[in-house]
Amino acid sequence: MSLWDRVRAGLGRLAGRGVPDAASGEAPVAPSRGETRPGRVRCTVFVVGVAVLSLGLALVMVYAKFPDERLRVWIERTLSPGRGVSLAVREVRTTLFPPGAELSGLRLRLDGASEVLADMPEAAARLDLGAALLGRLEVRARGATLDGELTLTASSDALFGDGWTRVEVAASRIDLGRSPGLSWLFNRHVGGRLSGQLEWSPGKAGSGRAGLLLEDAFIEVEGEMLRAVRVELGRMAIRAAARDGGLFVSECSVASAMLRGDLSGRITPAEDIRASQMEFAGTLTDEVQAEVTPPKPAKVRLTGALASPTICWENRQDGPAPTGTAPDKTSGPPGASGPP
Repeated sequence: MSLWDRVRAGLGRLAGRGVPDAASGEAPVAPSRGETRPGRVRCTVFVVGVAVLSLGLALVMVYAKFPDERLRVWIERTLSPGRGVSLAVREVRTTLFPPGAELSGLRLRLDGASEVLADMPEAAARLDLGAALLGRLEVRARGATLDGELTLTASSDALFGDGWTRVEVAASRIDLGRSPGLSWLFNRHVGGRLSGQLEWSPGKAGSGRAGLLLEDAFIEVEGEMLRAVRVELGRMAIRAAARDGGLFVSECSVASAMLRGDLSGRITPAEDIRASQMEFAGTLTDEVQAEVTPPKPAKVRLTGALASPTICWENRQDGPAPTGTAPDKTSGPPGASGPP
């Protein structure tokens, strides 16, 4: 018997089937289909067993590396958006079946604000077993907040890495009017139902993008006799990207019974988030005035800090009372006076 025939015979015995020794001058006889089936079954069972064992070891190592308290601190550190926004988690409890964790007392805060931006009583996080088998870490979490729902998917290229390489957040009908922290940020009551998706890559030079839809949007401004005037913004579509240390808004459309138009610009973050500077430009049509005279879009600029913005109108036909730093061009939205 040649060396090659001996090797084939040994491999056949390991696979659970015999390979008859070839006599001199005789071709070896191939095993029948029925004889190969037990070997295939054993091979399949072996592969499945190795996969299950590997997954079990991976889960044990994950839970060994991240006890509950250490996991809580790690989640806060790696999922806090930064730039004046931080995430706090009161308690984390890991679960083996299903693999993941139960989180409670989640709060999204703005630095310097006494009120929270969003409060989530509890959330369930689940580990993607398929990704773990491939050596990647992928977690999906879901929870309710502000009368809506948030879904977060975080992934890392390394199962035992020190952070996330990609984070996605999907929002469904979040009621911004219920957020006290948002009113503190803009120094006025704002609201609307927010839906859309946000993607970002964490890190010192983190970047991201967002596509958002705000329905029934509004902002309350100071009107005559210091009374609050509600300006209906209606349906707002927003597209933005975070890069080079700033937030660039490529689209911000407004469509309501009071105003209609488009704006674009950027927001430059500051150490005090309320002092972050905005600079937007575009055109808006006063739909209220359009009921009296033919509608004519007016150029508009929105500048200043987030907590104290100023609107400058150009070519406006209704002759608003002069206010602000540009007496001949500045006024508030319809029904208001002064900066918005």
